[in-house]
Amino acid sequence: GPISGVLVDKLGWVSFFFSTFLFALPGLILLWIMKEVVVKIEEKKDGANYTSEAYKELLDEQAERNLFTRIVSFHQKVHDALNREDFASVMEEVANLKEPVDQFFNDVTVNVEDLKLRRNRLYLLGQIRDSLKTVADFSLIKG
Repeated sequence: GPISGVLVDKLGWVSFFFSTFLFALPGLILLWIMKEVVVKIEEKKDGANYTSEAYKELLDEQAERNLFTRIVSFHQKVHDALNREDFASVMEEVANLKEPVDQFFNDVTVNVEDLKLRRNRLYLLGQIRDSLKTVADFSLIKG
């Protein structure tokens, strides 16, 4: 946001980025692990790989549609911010995923009997996992 420029002037770019990244890191790791674990469990159970993009026409619930829209926006905004080396905006975009992800898990049941709907919801979760990999690869963190 607007305060970012002031903080960069006061702290310097490297200190500002490092501070912003450290502040966002616990949330990033938790978000990534949560989605990674859910999708990996289901991939193993189904013998499938949920790396495709979700089908927009199968998004049944409002929370699914909101999350899908946010992920599409996330990709473009993160791509643009990385090209500008605007890492504060990248962290802001990651933080902006929290609300639609929370809404999704509060309002949507993933493991439904309708196989097409279930797979599509897992594709959507896979998109979150894959989206966060554009920012950082948290699978490299041991523990």
